[in-house]
Amino acid sequence: SDSFALTSSVPPGGLGIELNPYTQISEDLEVGLTFGTLFLGQMNESYTDNTNINGGDAAITYNVITAGLSIRSEMVRLYKNKIKFFFEVDPSYYMTSIYTANSEVTSASPVTFFDFPLVTGNFTGSGIGARFKMGVDWKPIPNSIVSGFLGYQMAQIQGFGGKGTVPDGNGTGGTVDTPGQLMTVTGSTGTKIIFVPTGTVNPAASPLTLDRSGFILGA
Repeated sequence: SDSFALTSSVPPGGLGIELNPYTQISEDLEVGLTFGTLFLGQMNESYTDNTNINGGDAAITYNVITAGLSIRSEMVRLYKNKIKFFFEVDPSYYMTSIYTANSEVTSASPVTFFDFPLVTGNFTGSGIGARFKMGVDWKPIPNSIVSGFLGYQMAQIQGFGGKGTVPDGNGTGGTVDTPGQLMTVTGSTGTKIIFVPTGTVNPAASPLTLDRSGFILGA
């Protein structure tokens, strides 16, 4: 009988880096800009059937860039202002790129049950969100600050469009480049990402949504 082995890996979290130029509006209030990037890592999946002849692999890579405002209130100060407790709100615009790679694109008989989008290409989307932070600034020596914070991020990114490489439909392993967008459909195996070419209507499909909401911890 036929059988196959499926292996997958998903990054448990991401690393974010921010640049935050600001101006002091008052003793307790700072207003500035925030620019950042978030490295989410790569999701991988591969399969091999029992003949060790047929197989495939796919990967999805995410990159997020943010730009927005930063509003920080420092209401509690201790030890001659060397320790400051703050609350911060960062409304931001999220720009996201998703790169998908699927080896089945060049296969004469693509394995559709693989449930990865049958496309290789780069797609971009955007959305509005915000980060809420509570933390403490510590000034151990002049001209230096060490900070730590706990917060929550609310952000949803949609509209992932771009140009992808897909099978040409002739059954020979040939490919064609075509514009389109990534969407999702729900079926008996759950929800999966699909590629919908421009001008094609799939009534069962919904826009792909990347939900970046959740708790954040940083320094």
